[in-house]
Amino acid sequence: MLTSVLFAGDLLLEDIAADRVEPDGQRARISVSRHRNDPAVRKIQTALLGWDPDCLPVHGADGDFGPESADAVGRFKAEELQVPADQIIKDVGPQTVTRLDQLQAGVDPGPGPAPAPELHVVTFWINGFIPDPGMTPFVVPAPGPGDRSMIVIPDVPFNRFFLGDNRGFSQAVDAPARIHSLVEITNLETGTPQLQAVDHKCGESHELDGTGQIIRSATAPIDRLRFLRLRGNSSVDPEGGVIVDSPSLRFVQLDYEAAASLPLLAAGPDIDLVGVLQIDRDARTFRFRGSVDGFPAFEAYVSFNLGPPVRLFALPPISPIFIIGDVKRPIDVTVPVTT
Repeated sequence: MLTSVLFAGDLLLEDIAADRVEPDGQRARISVSRHRNDPAVRKIQTALLGWDPDCLPVHGADGDFGPESADAVGRFKAEELQVPADQIIKDVGPQTVTRLDQLQAGVDPGPGPAPAPELHVVTFWINGFIPDPGMTPFVVPAPGPGDRSMIVIPDVPFNRFFLGDNRGFSQAVDAPARIHSLVEITNLETGTPQLQAVDHKCGESHELDGTGQIIRSATAPIDRLRFLRLRGNSSVDPEGGVIVDSPSLRFVQLDYEAAASLPLLAAGPDIDLVGVLQIDRDARTFRFRGSVDGFPAFEAYVSFNLGPPVRLFALPPISPIFIIGDVKRPIDVTVPVTT
């Protein structure tokens, strides 16, 4: 019944489209209370992002059908299905699946009046940064000249003060950050993709005295920031053998790992980021799967064929205590390739 590459063959979505009754007597639906970490949910979210790239600004296609996804579905029903506001139920039923399938089929590669342009280049960048005080109580205004902010680190006999990046989320590739990494994957229209324009930076760190004067500065090394293992649809199993990550022979993936500490603080904990970039050239999706620390703030963006940036995620800080130890916040976001 479903015809798009993204939806066809998914048993849950086929059941919803056919309005089948499940064994528990309920009709097949996707709802807030029933679906977490579900591949069918991720497909619905991916299709919604194809309809409106800004409809899931925080979580993206993470596979969890939460309030953000429910609100996006509600808006989709109002605008695409013309459902009156007082009659909208924010679950995914047969009309929603059918209409999303029709819209998705309209951009599927293959025969058709308007085939999607070939994907040539993917540009990805990721930042870890200390935001302005409006995002977290753990950053405060800095004394002295200018509009600056700082973090306060308890120490004996006096506290120590370090300038932050003093900004909100930004898609600008040159936005200040504690950790910044960018990579361009080119030749995606061929069988031999290549890495180009790999760029890693750690922003200069500044320590202040009690009046806000800079008393010392240093920059963390970038030797532990790297993209590695550009490969196809399989990975080497650390225990031996091979893991097939996708049946698609046009699947491309790249690992990322990064760690850097505050260079002015002896034995300071690392800011850690790890993940894998996955490009499915058949399904025309980009996925980032990984983890980051609970502090500071983190953001990532992707662009296709040097087009406008698409936000993958924007995570405000939790608490500085969550920078200690292993990475703690999992991320799994999928967006459609837009060219």
